Amino acid sequence: MPPDPARPFIKHSLSGSSVTNNSATLNAWLPNSVELLAIAGGIHISDQAAGSIRNTTISGNSATMTNTVGDANASQAVFTPTSTSS
Repeated sequence: MPPDPARPFIKHSLSGSSVTNNSATLNAWLPNSVELLAIAGGIHISDQAAGSIRNTTISGNSATMTNTVGDANASQAVFTPTSTSS
């Protein structure tokens, strides 16, 4: 997907680092008509960006959500690449 001209394409680089024990938590009391999402307890690189991660520990991260009235969605507590290269 080509970058949106209204949003600049961004490149990220992470090397020799540690991304550990982070959390994204959302506790809500809202109906399904309100879109909610807890996302990226560790690393999130959007579809308008590219990135490289080398020699980095990613562990102990979490994404959690509760909603007493409507749906609850949480995602990407781990890093899931869409493609990889050497």
